[in-house]
Amino acid sequence: ALIPAVQDIVKRFRTESDIHIFFQHTTNDPIKLPDKNHLEVIRIIQESVNNIRKHSSANVARIMIRLTNSGRLHILIEDDGVGLKLPTGRIKPGEQIGLKSMKERASRLKADFTLESEPGEGTRLILEFDLQKVKQTQPSVKIESQFNLT
Repeated sequence: ALIPAVQDIVKRFRTESDIHIFFQHTTNDPIKLPDKNHLEVIRIIQESVNNIRKHSSANVARIMIRLTNSGRLHILIEDDGVGLKLPTGRIKPGEQIGLKSMKERASRLKADFTLESEPGEGTRLILEFDLQKVKQTQPSVKIESQFNLT
């Protein structure tokens, strides 16, 4: 389930950082994703909080997860740090690897990925996707086996 996994990320962040982090979610039911998609979401969240810890000089960070009435999962990760200058041109090899990785993961989820930041104004990442579509796109696997015991 997604919520306990994020709670573990937040717990670890608190032990590794002096930044206050808050986690809010508005769902009482477990959010279960296919393993492949669950891993993509968790990796995006991990990369985001690692960037906050390493680069933001933030005092406060927040993760919020909510399920909208239309069945979309909305994940917000934000901080009050120094912000970052978003690239406007071509990215040189070796630059913005984490950001590129998060965008690629979001693309595999067919998710909307928004990154908002201004120098001195903190950073906000929004990941949003249709929960039902993600569950439906997971291919099913049929395993047949026969045993001949003679």
